[in-house]
Amino acid sequence: IASLYEKYLSNYSEKEGAKFAKKVLLPLFQGIRHGAGAGSEFENLLNANMDGVMAKLRTGCPDMKENDFVFLSYLIAGFDTSLISKIMDMSKDSVRTRKSRLLKKIKSSSLGEDVLHLVAS
Repeated sequence: IASLYEKYLSNYSEKEGAKFAKKVLLPLFQGIRHGAGAGSEFENLLNANMDGVMAKLRTGCPDMKENDFVFLSYLIAGFDTSLISKIMDMSKDSVRTRKSRLLKKIKSSSLGEDVLHLVAS
């Protein structure tokens, strides 16, 4: 995904980039956005490969909204601010603010450092 996005940013004129984004990137982003969440294949992969991190987050932070867990799953997967802003249709500043707010919630939960390092990386 990141390499496709880099290709989009560096190799296309504005007109070509718009066509590439509409044809390739937008469906990919929509698939990720709609394919994330509780019980999704994306979240199951994170749990299987990262010591059940999403399950721990859901148990340790039950007051978070589903959209917060989706956002956190993108952070844990290593998506950067630019990519998350595109997938979730948010400004980069909103992504940074939301990340900070959610990290504070995790810090104050019973989870603490157990999963914080995975989210904050």
